[in-house]
Amino acid sequence: MSPSPLVEPLFFRRLLKETVWGGHRLAPWLGETPFFDGPVGESWELSDVTGQESVVMGGAHDGKTLHALLETHRENLMGLASLSADGRFPLLVKFLEAEKDLSVQVHPADDSAPNGQGKTECWYFLDAEPKAEVICGLKKGTLREEFSAVASESEIETFLTRQPISSGDFLFVPAGQVHAIRPGVLLCEIQQTSDITYRLYDWGRVGLNGEMRETHIAQALEVIDFHSSPSVPIQPVLSAGALPEGWTSAPLADDKHFRISLWSGEYGANFSTDARPRIHIVIAGQAQLQSHGVDRAVKPGDTFLIPAASQGYSLQPLESCTLLEAVPA
Repeated sequence: MSPSPLVEPLFFRRLLKETVWGGHRLAPWLGETPFFDGPVGESWELSDVTGQESVVMGGAHDGKTLHALLETHRENLMGLASLSADGRFPLLVKFLEAEKDLSVQVHPADDSAPNGQGKTECWYFLDAEPKAEVICGLKKGTLREEFSAVASESEIETFLTRQPISSGDFLFVPAGQVHAIRPGVLLCEIQQTSDITYRLYDWGRVGLNGEMRETHIAQALEVIDFHSSPSVPIQPVLSAGALPEGWTSAPLADDKHFRISLWSGEYGANFSTDARPRIHIVIAGQAQLQSHGVDRAVKPGDTFLIPAASQGYSLQPLESCTLLEAVPA
């Protein structure tokens, strides 16, 4: 007997992560109480990373992993969208707080990743303290030979490009670009489904276990794109036309892996899935979500997945509501 169609919105249990660079704002913003006492660096909202698969919360599929649903309802979930190179749901969504510097790092592209699954990502900054900045690329003209000589030392900083960041900024970070998130920011990260990070420089600190954190210099040097231009943050400008009346939107990224946009709504409206799954992340305000028996208020921090087979859903703002939309290619 074939399983019944999967059409209803899916919500998932959060996975909070303790990190050496995390802080104490993210968990309260999400309304969560960590099971550990240390700083919270990340909250994984939707993941199909092996061993860290999101678990459905509520509804007919409560307790099942996202990957298990892919195995039984692939066509319903994905429609025309493709799985990752290793057969996983292709996008990962997380929230991140940096109270301290993240390491200077790089991720491989698809053609240089061990399993063919690279890690291109993007960041939407929910909050940024005055003078907050990120590292997002190497200075123009940086040569592999001179960079390699100092890649694990403090001198690496002379080759790094820094950009000031404000609340509401968006930054696209392609695979192969050296980058680091610096202190004083709270952001939403949308990325390819991969957890491969090659760490170059970690500011001379120790990890949560009291030992120096591992670096991956040789692997990093193999995947760095020394010809890419540094990323530049954009401040989205919302405009009418692409969405129903009472809603405005701004395109943020249109990559071969995903399409990201920002939505803002004042009035209730109906939306379609266009034969691909949609992920929505609420970043401000509240709305009532209705679709296939689900009637639920969503608030800042809530992330939900609309299956491709859903065909339609409605959002009724309870107050002016702002969301991110992510659609896999």
